[in-house]
Amino acid sequence: MATVGQQRELMRYMADLNNWLARDVQDRQAEIRGVNARIENLRREVNNLATVRGMGEVSFITNFLSFSIIFSGPRTLFPNSHLFQ
Repeated sequence: MATVGQQRELMRYMADLNNWLARDVQDRQAEIRGVNARIENLRREVNNLATVRGMGEVSFITNFLSFSIIFSGPRTLFPNSHLFQ
């Protein structure tokens, strides 16, 4: 059986771990948002270039890039992490 001191230490450790994991999730989501923004800019540039050259919208590339954005959007790995704060 764990002593009260050990239980407190375990609770402190678990709270620190949860905070670290929450920060890690936020950092990864920020990275994903940055990549999505760059992909969206690339999609717009390709589309603008094709329009300038008279090719119309380059549907395959823009569809692919749009598909990438949809499926790589930020996801919360720990949706209930606020319960442990």
